[in-house]
Amino acid sequence: MRKVEQGLWSLRWIMLLTVFSVMAGALLLVGFVIYDFVHLAQIAFSEGIGLNARTELLMILIEIIDQALMAGVMLMFGFGIYEIFISKMNVEGGSSQRPKLLVIESIDQLKGKLGAMVIMMLIVKFLSLSTEMEISEPSDLLMYAASVALLGLALFLTNTKMKDKQAK
Repeated sequence: MRKVEQGLWSLRWIMLLTVFSVMAGALLLVGFVIYDFVHLAQIAFSEGIGLNARTELLMILIEIIDQALMAGVMLMFGFGIYEIFISKMNVEGGSSQRPKLLVIESIDQLKGKLGAMVIMMLIVKFLSLSTEMEISEPSDLLMYAASVALLGLALFLTNTKMKDKQAK
């Protein structure tokens, strides 16, 4: 029975494939961010910041923010999976070198932090969609205002929940 348990325990190393894949995806997203930033600079220098270019520049900026947040989510997920399944990371200089955002001790903690990041990504996507929205009737404006209020409530509740967990 002991050998079976040792064999099962050794299978946790397969999660390294997940960690490396997620980290590679995060690096790819960082590459997209850099590419989009270079594209943004080219448009800004070639076309200037006139009224026609502003919308395109704004959309590229929103895309950059979205991709950077997704890269952060992937890094956080990779670190969390590593710390939960493989080993606690021993950073030179002690744990004070790592931001608390990257310290993951349980699946629930990982889920909460990822949830907060996903809410931020949804807010950025909402911003992207709202730039294209046409408000033609009062009910459109009312729906838009309700959406903004619900996003604010989601941020408030996420922040309150995080503070409650940190206080414990």
